[in-house]
Amino acid sequence: MNFKIAYIENEIHIKYVALDKENEKLLAQYMLFNGLKLGEIHLTNTSVSIIERNSKIKSPMRVGGFVCANRKDDKNPKKKVYLEPKSERFQNTIFQNTLEKYEALFGKPYEGELKIRLIEQKPKEKVFHYNKGIFIAWFGVYEIEANSDMLEMILDTGMGSKCMQGLGFLEVVKPKVTKEEKKDEPSPQTI
Repeated sequence: MNFKIAYIENEIHIKYVALDKENEKLLAQYMLFNGLKLGEIHLTNTSVSIIERNSKIKSPMRVGGFVCANRKDDKNPKKKVYLEPKSERFQNTIFQNTLEKYEALFGKPYEGELKIRLIEQKPKEKVFHYNKGIFIAWFGVYEIEANSDMLEMILDTGMGSKCMQGLGFLEVVKPKVTKEEKKDEPSPQTI
C-alpha cells in the first residue's frame, strides 16, 4: 500500500493505492460508512472517489513523485544521510530496493528488464515530518522500463524508502512537449 496526503484550498486530499485491490475497496467503504478520523479530529463531509487505471500500464512508464533513499552516516551510524536522486548511490539504492520489494511481495526473484532513469529533479529538497521523524526527499520524474507486473507493483506500493510514511507515491506523468516539437505540429486549418 502507498498513500499521499495533500492539503489544497481547505480540503484534505488523500490518494491511496494497494497491491491488493480489495484492500482499496474495503478502505473506501469504511470511510463512507464511518467517516474519517485524524487523531482526535473527526472529519465531516467525507467524500470518496474511486479512480481505476483506465488502461494497462506500458513500458517505458514516466512517473513523478517524492522518492526517498537514505543510508547510515559513515561518521555517526545513528544519523541518516538522505541521497539526492541525481547521485549514483541513490540510483543503485532505488534499483536494489525495487528488486527486493518485488521478491518479498511475489515470493520469487524478478526476471525481467528493469531500468529506472531520472529524467528531471527539482533543485530544492523538501522536508517531511512524520510522527517524531524528519525525512528529506526531492521531487523527481523517472522513466521506468519493466514488465507490467513490476510497473503495477511500483505504482501500487511506491518506490524508495519511507513509503509507509507517505513518501514514494508515484503518479504517471505525461512527457513535456518541447518548443521544437510544437513547431513540428500541424497548425489547425480553417475551412
